[in-house]
Amino acid sequence: MLKISIAKLLTFGSQIWIAAILLLPQLSVAEVQLPVAVDQASSLLDALNRPSINTLHSQTSLMTSIVRAGTRLVACGERGVILISDNEGQTWRQAQSVPVSVTLTRLFFLDAKLGWAVGHSGIVLSSTDGGEHWVKQLDGKQAAALEINAARAEGGSPQRLANADRFEHDGPDKPFFGIYFLDAKNGFVTGAYGLAFATDDGGQTWQSIIGRIDNSKGLHLYFINQDGNDIYISGEQGVLYRSTDRGKQFKVVNSPSRGTYFGIVFPKPGQLIAFGLRGSAFKSIDAGIHWDKIELPAITVTAGLRLSDGSVVLSNEYGQLIRSHDDGATFQPIPQTQTTSVVSLVEASDGHLIL
Repeated sequence: MLKISIAKLLTFGSQIWIAAILLLPQLSVAEVQLPVAVDQASSLLDALNRPSINTLHSQTSLMTSIVRAGTRLVACGERGVILISDNEGQTWRQAQSVPVSVTLTRLFFLDAKLGWAVGHSGIVLSSTDGGEHWVKQLDGKQAAALEINAARAEGGSPQRLANADRFEHDGPDKPFFGIYFLDAKNGFVTGAYGLAFATDDGGQTWQSIIGRIDNSKGLHLYFINQDGNDIYISGEQGVLYRSTDRGKQFKVVNSPSRGTYFGIVFPKPGQLIAFGLRGSAFKSIDAGIHWDKIELPAITVTAGLRLSDGSVVLSNEYGQLIRSHDDGATFQPIPQTQTTSVVSLVEASDGHLIL
């Protein structure tokens, strides 16, 4: 039997969010607000230098990413809001200090203490205490300067040099979407218009790696993650990249579609499920050499997760969930009576799936 119980209905201004718990055999779902907000360009510079405000409305903010930090859950979203739960999502409180108030798009924690966040205006933040306090490591102005210097030093193409000049001219308006760290020192961020940077000192300094990726069109890079010794990037218009040398070079992976990929989930080592626009989803069992199409409804798939029991869950922009027990060969819907847009998933230690 499947049963949905509505925990609470929250309203704020003209927007409504639903927080629900979906009770399943060995799996339940608790939901956190998710749609992505866009900052006004006129307030970019102020938002870069204005700390996120601690407010009673933080728990009704639009949230964009949720991850585990040890036994803790950490979520981020609009206006630099970062929420923390130490009881498997039953209650949430705001982080003690966040130095910016731009929308944050993605979180990554290496362990219970060390984590990073990326977002609009080329922001990279870091925390060493489980998300309580954050410091700024990179912003869009610094990123543009780094890319201009790298493009000139590397003898970049005229197109790359023109793009670098445009980054500087436009100001810090380009968001980062993806972040992944191999260890406490070596990490990567990816974003709009092909932005890609790496660090080898935990984020104290960053280097442009745009020249390591064959992306002359400057397509958006939405996702970066690791499978074994390989690092994968996915993005706009079906671009897929793979590095087998810890990010020194990314090579194009044969893509089965021109549709945008918002992410990749790894059912088993060497196996990939790339998912994205209009329900496109493809599976490879040989690191992206060959692909099989997964038949899904033509609704954009926005998030994916491999659960501790080995099953795979995907969600779409309507908030519908589907689950596979055969490494992504087939998916079955998880019945729901209430849905809302979902862009991030994480499994809590007690078996709940937090959306």
